[in-house]
Amino acid sequence: MWNEFSVPELGTKLSPRVLWGLAALLVLLHLGLGSVAREIGLHVVRDDARYILLSRSLASLEYRDLYLVGTPVHTLYPPLYPLLLLAWGIVFGESFGAFTMLGVILSTAALWITFAALKRITSPGVALICLAALAVNPFLVARAGSVRSEVPYMVLSLLALWLLAGDLRSVRTDSPSGRAGALGTVLVSGRQGAVAAGLVIAAAILTTLTRANGVTLIAAIGLTWLLARRYRALTVLAVASMVTVGVWLAWSALSATSLPESSYLQDVARTGPGEGDLLDVLWRRTGYRAWRVFAQSVPWMLPLPAIDGTPVDNLLMTGIGSLSLVAGSVLLIRRWTAAGLYLLIYLASLFAWPFLRGRFIEVILPLLVPAVLLGSAALAGVLRSSWRTPALVTAALLLTATGSVKTAGLVRQRMDCEPFVLADPPACLTDEQRSLLVALHEISEKAAPDAIFVSTMPEPIYYHTSRKSISWQAAQRVPEDDILEYLREQGVNWVLLTSASRRISARLLPHCDELVLEQIFPPRTYLLRIPGPDEAPTPGSACRALAKHLDQSTTG
Repeated sequence: MWNEFSVPELGTKLSPRVLWGLAALLVLLHLGLGSVAREIGLHVVRDDARYILLSRSLASLEYRDLYLVGTPVHTLYPPLYPLLLLAWGIVFGESFGAFTMLGVILSTAALWITFAALKRITSPGVALICLAALAVNPFLVARAGSVRSEVPYMVLSLLALWLLAGDLRSVRTDSPSGRAGALGTVLVSGRQGAVAAGLVIAAAILTTLTRANGVTLIAAIGLTWLLARRYRALTVLAVASMVTVGVWLAWSALSATSLPESSYLQDVARTGPGEGDLLDVLWRRTGYRAWRVFAQSVPWMLPLPAIDGTPVDNLLMTGIGSLSLVAGSVLLIRRWTAAGLYLLIYLASLFAWPFLRGRFIEVILPLLVPAVLLGSAALAGVLRSSWRTPALVTAALLLTATGSVKTAGLVRQRMDCEPFVLADPPACLTDEQRSLLVALHEISEKAAPDAIFVSTMPEPIYYHTSRKSISWQAAQRVPEDDILEYLREQGVNWVLLTSASRRISARLLPHCDELVLEQIFPPRTYLLRIPGPDEAPTPGSACRALAKHLDQSTTG
């Protein structure tokens, strides 16, 4: 039965010209879709603004949060992606459109690397089928056109894994057999092997200096070399990682404040009041995350087809998808050891992480999609060997068709977008996004240049208006009775409430009579002001606004 646990050989008779021509068409399709579906401008996304502002800080040879009062040193995000944005901006100009185009180009490169690796470990036809499903995946298309670190992380991690493409046996012996990967052949001995190992190590370190969860990639590569008894390469990897990634992580943890979202190491270890010790918290996180990842996020993002309002088919597709993912991971470990180990270690890391976002899974979609497709073929082959090819083709058609439909909707929406104007945002944006942008326009018109804000959106405020904010995480630690006095001491004179500002509303509601309601931007964006000592606020207006906002945030 184990021998039947394999994938079909498809497209082996394709000429290299036809094979690479078809792959180029699919990659160009992704490039075109990503270009059309790019974000039209920065609206309610905090990370986009933060990365751009960090690149501006690097231009001054500093690494600081420019949007906060006092411009504290930034300790959360590694510096490689802001540095890449800085270099790209120097060549092509600092503009949101230029930055999103960088993401599209990098996403296209990631798919090309994935195809090259899959072709090496499977067959040309299987690699093309997987590439087709990836090229139209709506989450990869949407992420390509944003200003986020997920895309460069994806490219660098896939580059390291491509160099390691091959089965474990080919890495361990002096006579590589089957589809040996590049590193499986050249790591045996000689200068060529040392160069290849150095490229893998460099790519893994750069990956982790782009996003800190790249430590899972370093762990997977280290385990692969340990199993292959490549102790010299493993030692170099360990030392190089310690003096680069280790130094960054240690410095960020030691330099960070004790506030949330200032250090990844602190966030992992942080427990809330009454949650128990760290091991108890990690155990509870694991069970909850396992359900969220395998039953919700992964099936949705592949994307598996589903019928709204019919939970039976959703559970069925989730079960099939999860079993296929497990089977595909086993296949990857056999044929592409580093990739299979990385996929499992990365998914396991999500279970213990205090936050779970869909974009955390997007970076491994180039491995998840092939794993599910290969796994579906392998499972069908266990039942009957002749079912492998139909199962693979059927699963690929389902993912490609579902992805195409969702991506087409995204493309239509973006094509209908009007030019991005702060005072009159395009109708293609959501009501929440539009209301925030109009509020930011009012701030740029009404607030003094040295005005200071408190908000859960400090990065967009500074990006669009150049007005700074204080840290809301720090303000949350102030007793409720003293919160308004604390804001005054910090120089705060404006409050911007969005749909994510429920805690601010709750803390300020007892002091509502001392606030001025400046304007409401439906549906849930409110602009309030802390009046000066000689100004009398209008009784009741701010109280009604805060109560309404709190109710909207709770029910919404």
